[in-house]
Amino acid sequence: MSRRLAGRRQGGAPSCLRTASRLDVGLSRQKGERIEMGRKKTPLNGMGFAFDLPSIAGFACSITLLITGLVLVAFGAHEVTADEITEWRYERVAEEYQSESSDDSTATPLLPDGAAAWLRVNGTSIDYPVAQAHESDPFFYLSHDIWGNSSRSGCPFLDWRCSNARLQKLVYAHRMGTTERQFSPIAETWQQKEFDRIGTLEWKTTDGISTFRPFCALRADKTYQKIQSFDACSETELRNWLSNILCDSTARAADARALCLGAQKAITLATCSSEQSGQRDRTLLVFVETQPTNGESSP
Repeated sequence: MSRRLAGRRQGGAPSCLRTASRLDVGLSRQKGERIEMGRKKTPLNGMGFAFDLPSIAGFACSITLLITGLVLVAFGAHEVTADEITEWRYERVAEEYQSESSDDSTATPLLPDGAAAWLRVNGTSIDYPVAQAHESDPFFYLSHDIWGNSSRSGCPFLDWRCSNARLQKLVYAHRMGTTERQFSPIAETWQQKEFDRIGTLEWKTTDGISTFRPFCALRADKTYQKIQSFDACSETELRNWLSNILCDSTARAADARALCLGAQKAITLATCSSEQSGQRDRTLLVFVETQPTNGESSP
């Protein structure tokens, strides 16, 4: 799921028209008519008022524009309100979910209905359920929430092509203008200083909880093919794929090479790079899960 009158110059009439207007004053005057500055007005009515038809038309036009503006404002307010409600529901679900998870850290994570996973990126406001897209309607969740309701915010969702991918995941979500909603917090991470602010990614499914470290980020055209490959069947193939992505990156972890060599799984978050909708550039932020080292246990 990212959420715009002209003036009219008036000038004096050409001299020939001004002359004609003055002549028309003497030629147009008739009983019961009122002439003012060369402009003919309608006959006086019974109460002595004269109606200026152009003025009435202009007034009607102004009223129409006013009503149209009010309708557009009301529609916009409705859209904003709908977005607020959707985000409020996500926040409530997140609170309930985190509360249930903290009650028993060893229990299998319980996911909201319709969610394939739960995603949290530490150091950001990203804390959302993740839907699984389907081949029949791959971009359904760009305009629908996790419950299937129409929503401009949409919902983070897994690319349908990686539904069966064991080692690679690609998750999409909107950049919501200048807000901190959806994937807005990672939209600028192709810049090193923004990348360095990102914490670990927590990926929770019914199989358990995994922790991923920030690996690299880049800005690419929406047709960028390397990120759309889900063919890695072994850790060696995954690491080769990550090495290729790293070569194109514009921001990376200080120990990116070491992370690549120890990578077991990868998750990429994708969103629009621009605040304006309809642009081609995408921000791709890659995280990796690595082999335990120095006595650490696998997450």
